[in-house]
Amino acid sequence: AAFVGVNTASQYTFTNTITFSNTVTVGNSTINTTANSTTFSVNGNNISPYNFRNKIINGNIMIDQRNSGANTTLSTNNNVYTVDRWWGQVAANSTGCIAAQATDAPTGFLNSFKVQRTSSNTGTSAITVGQIIESYNCYDLQGQNITLSFWAKAGTDLSNTSIGITVKSGTTADEGMAKYANNTWAGTSNVISTSQTITTTWTKYSITTTSPLGSTIKELGVSFSFTPVGTASTNDWFEITGVQIESGSVATPFEMRPLGIELSMCQRYYQGNKSDGSVGDYGNLIVRVQNSWMPFSTIMRGTPTMSVGTPTYSNASSAAFYNTARHGSEINITISVAGGYAFIPWSATAEL
Repeated sequence: AAFVGVNTASQYTFTNTITFSNTVTVGNSTINTTANSTTFSVNGNNISPYNFRNKIINGNIMIDQRNSGANTTLSTNNNVYTVDRWWGQVAANSTGCIAAQATDAPTGFLNSFKVQRTSSNTGTSAITVGQIIESYNCYDLQGQNITLSFWAKAGTDLSNTSIGITVKSGTTADEGMAKYANNTWAGTSNVISTSQTITTTWTKYSITTTSPLGSTIKELGVSFSFTPVGTASTNDWFEITGVQIESGSVATPFEMRPLGIELSMCQRYYQGNKSDGSVGDYGNLIVRVQNSWMPFSTIMRGTPTMSVGTPTYSNASSAAFYNTARHGSEINITISVAGGYAFIPWSATAEL
């Protein structure tokens, strides 16, 4: 192709359009210029040219506002949220199972999500963790192939190293976690349904859909599960991290978003104040008047459900939240003596 350019000290300055028929290599970067291609690669690794390509939030398990790394006991046939955006449940006879943010992780990651059957546990029903993707973040996947990628590791005593992996789509917006777990989403379809044998070494795995998603999908969810056997030993667990769902048939490197952005994305669904100094500690809330408006850190997905811990009162009582909206809530206390106040631990939940 003809072009106009100037070469000065090995530097080309082009003043017209250049058309390439295949690829362009610049240093360690390669751009595929084939028609309709959006493939970029650096050091041989394909990457997307777009930010926010990962539909999973907190896929690297950096944010744990609720528990700050402490264990969450999974409830029998009752989905509970654990680390931010991730839920878990156990089936009928697998009580005493836990999920938690862990510090064991592959190179390039700080945390992972540990799912464990506690020692001496004899329950052998499935243990499942997963994430629901909000409908607003799914529409651009309509009619597209998608690729799920993740890192996984087995504990030395993992009783069943075959991990079940499911990605479901649905045709109604934001039906939520409970219906996903019960397989009752409208128009539900298992776009990925497979198993993966994992080892005691951190390994990256990827799975691509065999056909494009439906043109009317409005929701998406992913889950990982294992069905234990026998009696649990000390290290009957598996860990995952670097979980990514993206458009296309190639698993690109995990998208590391800045921590502050990832936290803000998590706070769309859950936020609160704690006094433990961990992520999610936004300072003590002091109320010195009967009514006070408290803005949230981020506008939430919907009007949240407010929960109040055990308040600490000084010449005050009866802390409660009123007129809650997506952007904040009114706090009401009864003050018995001038100068009374209350420290109110709280959380706001707008999960799917």
